[in-house]
Amino acid sequence: MDLVELCVQGVTKDAVLHLVNYLSFIFTSETRALAALEYLVHVPMAIVPTDLSIVQLNFPYSILPLQVEISSLPPNWRDYPPPQTLGSIGTKWIMSNQSLLLRVPSSVIEQDYSILINPAHHEFNLIEVLIPEPFVFDSRLLLHRT
Repeated sequence: MDLVELCVQGVTKDAVLHLVNYLSFIFTSETRALAALEYLVHVPMAIVPTDLSIVQLNFPYSILPLQVEISSLPPNWRDYPPPQTLGSIGTKWIMSNQSLLLRVPSSVIEQDYSILINPAHHEFNLIEVLIPEPFVFDSRLLLHRT
C-alpha cells in the first residue's frame, strides 16, 4: 500500500519519523491528488509555502487498515467545521492501539480515503519512508483563492 503526505521541502526521512513524537496520529492520503486537495482546504493560501515536498510511505501488504464506513458516520459528517463525533472516532482508535492504520472517508472527496497512522502502534517501525520529492501546485489552483 502506498500513501502520500505533503511536507515542507527539506524534510529528511529521519525528521518525518521524529515528528511522530509530537503527534497523536499522522494524517495521510491514498493518492497525491487527495493529499493536495486536503492540504489546500486546511492551509490558508496566504501562508502556503512554495517549497513543498511530497513523501511516499510504503507498508507491507500484510498490514491492513481498519476502515470507517460512511454508513457509520453522522449525516453531517462532511460539514465544516466537522461534528465533534468525528474526532471521537479517531480518539477511540488511537487509545485502543488496535491497528497501525485507520482508513477514513475524505470529507473533501467522499469516494476517496485518507489514512490515519498510529505512531504508537508496534508495527509503526515497518513503515518505509521514501525520499521526499519536490511538490508544486499548479498555479491555476491558487489564482482565485484568497
